[in-house]
Amino acid sequence: MEKTTSIKYSLLLYIFASVVLAAGLASCSKGKVAKSSDTVLSDFKFAEYPDAKVVQNGTYITVYLPLEVRDLNLTQEFSISSGATGSPASGEKRDFGVTRAIDVTSEDNLYMTSYYVSVIYPGSRTDFNEVELAAQSEKYGQDFSLLYAAFHSAESASGMIKWDGFAMSNRSGFDKNDIPADVSSLQFYAAEDSGLGNYVLARVGYGPDNALELEFTRPVNLDTLTLAPSALLFASMKDGFAGDASIPAFEGMSSEKGDYMIINFEGVDAEGEVLVPKEVYMADFRYAENTYIRDSWQTIKFKATKLKNIVKLRIYLTASRQDFFPVFAIDKLTYQVQPAITPSEGE
Repeated sequence: MEKTTSIKYSLLLYIFASVVLAAGLASCSKGKVAKSSDTVLSDFKFAEYPDAKVVQNGTYITVYLPLEVRDLNLTQEFSISSGATGSPASGEKRDFGVTRAIDVTSEDNLYMTSYYVSVIYPGSRTDFNEVELAAQSEKYGQDFSLLYAAFHSAESASGMIKWDGFAMSNRSGFDKNDIPADVSSLQFYAAEDSGLGNYVLARVGYGPDNALELEFTRPVNLDTLTLAPSALLFASMKDGFAGDASIPAFEGMSSEKGDYMIINFEGVDAEGEVLVPKEVYMADFRYAENTYIRDSWQTIKFKATKLKNIVKLRIYLTASRQDFFPVFAIDKLTYQVQPAITPSEGE
């Protein structure tokens, strides 16, 4: 009898535990699911310009605004993952005159992703191929206005180099290992072929008082400039010059003379203030164990410099000697056009 009672009691306990477990599972199934770890931001736009082109590449967002937009205090709008939070939030107005970050934190507070929003105006790259040139030819003695950049040029009254300021060329085929005795034609060649069509030739002066000026019709932030010595400059630095009726002979660069050449880029803003220059060595023979002459294209990056909101780029040389023919080739020029501030906005 006692055995039968014990079995019944155990059976009742089992049934009770099963009911409690089932109730617990049912309660859990009706409760909140695990929180999301997603931190996705999408569909970014400015409320004031909802039709502006927006390009998102991962966490980098670029908004292309028309040039007439001067006020960059804009209202950001975007979508984010369900349950996530954005900081600053969608709907907030911010100054987008510089790159701005948006931090998206997941619902479970375990993850955060930062997204970066930049405003760009059209015309961020000057295309030299807009100028029509016959194959293996050049133009000089006339101004080249390309979108927002103006390259001034005039015919030179004397000397080997046939222009002052800027020229345009698409000549190719210079051989560094077979420099001709008459180097005058090399003024129209880059020291290295670009393979990209037209390029600009800049006749640069020695010292800031003789700077060559590239003008912009709107304030710009410089991004990059790709340049190389002209074939003429390379040949004169490498081998010197034998001399002619107007130019005396001179020797090529050497460590004995401690030769060097630096190209300087100096910005001027709309108020005429001269900004801190960027210096780039094109040749250095000051140390015998480490001499070089640059003979190829080099892309110079300006984003980390203070050359922002400039209306002029002044280019000049500093060097151990002023003998060498100061002509450079420019193959690419990229920049971001900035809003033109009106007097009423600046008050």
